[in-house]
Amino acid sequence: MLDKEFVKSDKTKNNKEKFRRRAKFIGIFLFMIYLALMLTQIVLSHQLSSEGENLKQITEELDLLKEENLSLENQISTYSSLSRIEQKSKELNLFKIKNFEVLPPARVALR
Repeated sequence: MLDKEFVKSDKTKNNKEKFRRRAKFIGIFLFMIYLALMLTQIVLSHQLSSEGENLKQITEELDLLKEENLSLENQISTYSSLSRIEQKSKELNLFKIKNFEVLPPARVALR
């Protein structure tokens, strides 16, 4: 009878020990997964902040280029206006031609 109780208590001890080992293994495994997820979150947060800074810089450059583009369009419209062209032609001593003649095509020998 003692043998049966001893075997039963020995099996119970073995089962409890196996359960503790498994629980310890599962706990360590879950802790490792937790650490991996935390590390992933840190890396992704760093990448997002870096990309945010790059996006901000690109947006500022785009705004500057838009302002420069508007300024250049304004200059183009100013320089291409008829009054500006007329003023520049007077500065260069150019004048309007009132009478002009169209010359006929030159006659060339057709040999």
